Amino acid sequence: MTDSDRFFDFPYVYRWAYKGRQGQRCRVLAVGTLYACLVEFPDGFKMVSTTNALKEAEIPSPMTPSKTATTMLSPGNLTADEINGL
Repeated sequence: MTDSDRFFDFPYVYRWAYKGRQGQRCRVLAVGTLYACLVEFPDGFKMVSTTNALKEAEIPSPMTPSKTATTMLSPGNLTADEINGL
């Protein structure tokens, strides 16, 4: 499962340290009264929690250049001949 698939399948991150699930991706299956919700994690574990424990995950950006590409293309590392040869 790629990061973009995981984002769309599990669009939330569990914020609380309950049951060791802090920072894990999850999705909401049902919402009840008093902010209660049924949450499912990628490993299939389900639990009832509060919507206050969830936050939207950051959208992965495929257009962000990698650190290696940025370093490689900095003016000090390549000469004009090397750039033309690429």
